[in-house]
Amino acid sequence: MSTIEELRKSVEQLYEYRNKYYSISPIEKYSLKECDVNAKLQETLELLQSAKEECEKKEKAVYCMLYGKALNVKREYDQLAFDYLSKSVKLNPKLTEAWNELGECYWKKGDLKASLNCFEGCLKYDKMDKVALRNLSMLLRQLGDTAIE
Repeated sequence: MSTIEELRKSVEQLYEYRNKYYSISPIEKYSLKECDVNAKLQETLELLQSAKEECEKKEKAVYCMLYGKALNVKREYDQLAFDYLSKSVKLNPKLTEAWNELGECYWKKGDLKASLNCFEGCLKYDKMDKVALRNLSMLLRQLGDTAIE
């Protein structure tokens, strides 16, 4: 397994940990979810940092996307996640996963128009991207009848 694949797996495990926290943790720990997820995030970031030099030479766009995605696991907007994800889509505009994460980052920030643009940008490269279609559906429902100009 290549380094970038190991990093991708680590970020996926971080999200799985967050998403399944209540089913894998005892009820007494439910109030500690955010703290525990942040601890797991720090482990993931340390792994990403240790591979930075190697990965930035070979697959910088994917590395930036993974770093930004890891930071984006938090409920609130994170400027550093935004910076990494923005850099990723600039380096490789065809990286649909980065577009989706950037769209979610904008959404957390409250910039719904920019979020919409990211999901639509993703669909330019993959018209059937399930994540972009799902997010676009939720975003459009949230916007309701508001005209977007």
